[in-house]
Amino acid sequence: MARIKTKDLKTQYMIRVYNQDEYEIFKRALEKFKDKFDSLNDAIKYFALLGADKMLGDNALNQSINYSEIRNYLQEINDKLTTISASQKMDFVDTNANVRINQALLNLITKLNH
Repeated sequence: MARIKTKDLKTQYMIRVYNQDEYEIFKRALEKFKDKFDSLNDAIKYFALLGADKMLGDNALNQSINYSEIRNYLQEINDKLTTISASQKMDFVDTNANVRINQALLNLITKLNH
C-alpha cells in the first residue's frame, strides 16, 4: 500500500488512552489483527471508523424505536402468556377430570354387564 504524503493529508486525528482497560482493549485487538494491516496507524484508523459506523447505526436505531413502547408490548406479551399458561393449567385439570370420570363410568358399565 502506497504511503500518503504528509502534504496530501486533509485532516489528522490522534487518540489518547486514559486507563489500563482502554489500553488492554487496543493491545488485544492490535495483537489479534496485526497481520491484517500495513501499519499501526491503519489498524487504529480501521478500528475508529468501524466504531464510528456502528455508533451511527445504533443512533439511527435508537431514534427509530421508542423503548417505552417496546416495554409496553413486552408487558402485554407477558400478560398474555400468563393468561395462556393459567388457561392451559385449567384445561389440563378439566381434561384430567373428564378422563377419570369416563374411566369410572367404563368401570361401572363393565361391572354392571358381568
